[in-house]
Amino acid sequence: MTISGELNIQQEGVQFNWRMNDISQELKNHLATESNKLSAGILASRH
Repeated sequence: MTISGELNIQQEGVQFNWRMNDISQELKNHLATESNKLSAGILASRH
């Protein structure tokens, strides 16, 4: 294994972590939007 090869693996690992963070952030945003829609629907159905 060359030093540059190890560096590439580390960089790919970092990019993978960034992607996972992006995905989890998108999921959180999506869930927040959905739960807001649900609560709005529940409130609307109470009236």
